[in-house]
Amino acid sequence: MLNKLAPKCSNFFSVLILAAILSIGVNAISAQPGSADDRKNYDLTGTWSLRITPDDGGPSFIGFYSFGGDGNASFSSAGPPIPGLGNPGYGVWKKNSRSTFVSLIKMISYTSDFQFDGSVKIKAEIRMTGPDSFVTSDAVTIYDPEGNEIVVLGGNAVGTRIKVTD
Repeated sequence: MLNKLAPKCSNFFSVLILAAILSIGVNAISAQPGSADDRKNYDLTGTWSLRITPDDGGPSFIGFYSFGGDGNASFSSAGPPIPGLGNPGYGVWKKNSRSTFVSLIKMISYTSDFQFDGSVKIKAEIRMTGPDSFVTSDAVTIYDPEGNEIVVLGGNAVGTRIKVTD
């Protein structure tokens, strides 16, 4: 009788061991560091309203980002140097992880009398805080008309997705 039960017990214990291994694996995956938002697979494509804040303590201002599905991006803001021009910028973006992205935007800068004054490059690290919101950490490099770097400034932005129902 014991000989007939041995194969069944062996299979039963094999199933128990497999179940224990799977349970440990599932617990290890769910115990990964980071918030639940870090594990969601977010989509950045679309147009976003921004509140941009310079690190130097200057006043915050508004702007807009558009991220196309082809990796192209556009940007405009009502910030320095000349708010009336809207400071349009164009560039590219890519996904780094499920909830983080990077973008590079280039813009032309003008003097107060609308003469070419150089260019601006904005590198943004974008972290999604929800399906329709993100925060950025920005490095803004300003160049003179000959392309020489003048200064690198920091800042951040809070973005909210623009929807047709807004």
